[in-house]
Amino acid sequence: ASLLPTAFLGPLQGVAAFITSVALVPQVWRNFAARSRGGWSPISAALSTGGNAARIFTTLTLAEGNPILLAQFAACLLLNGVLLVQALVWD
Repeated sequence: ASLLPTAFLGPLQGVAAFITSVALVPQVWRNFAARSRGGWSPISAALSTGGNAARIFTTLTLAEGNPILLAQFAACLLLNGVLLVQALVWD
């Protein structure tokens, strides 16, 4: 038995997707403003970017293409990709 009714699952996934995606925006912005990687490791950024690509693949194949999860992982892939480019170009 589940702790919450399934009607809450979609909205909770939406909130989690929003928080996870927005959490990287300040770091991207600070790096851009300072023209610095801000101590962000290229290895960490590459692993995060690759992990998000894997999550998109598994969401498409195993989670029936859940649109909320896809949006979350696509946004994180984009933001981690930006952090990766910043880490490779600056510093």
